[in-house]
Amino acid sequence: MHGAAVLMMREALSAGLRGQRRANHLLLGPNINRSRPNGDSSWLTADQAGEVDCGCKSSMRLLVQRRTSGRV
Repeated sequence: MHGAAVLMMREALSAGLRGQRRANHLLLGPNINRSRPNGDSSWLTADQAGEVDCGCKSSMRLLVQRRTSGRV
């Protein structure tokens, strides 16, 4: 299950980058989930993991835009 989740996260990040960059892995954890709903307070929730994923994609998109426009 863990491996499938990591693969899906990588595919989501790759899709968000639209082929401009290659993403190998995005591993966020440990996470609070259905099988561990009472995890440690320092663990990520599913919403937080999603926010990190979106933030990574947005940051990469901005970096690519700056590099292609000559503003690094």
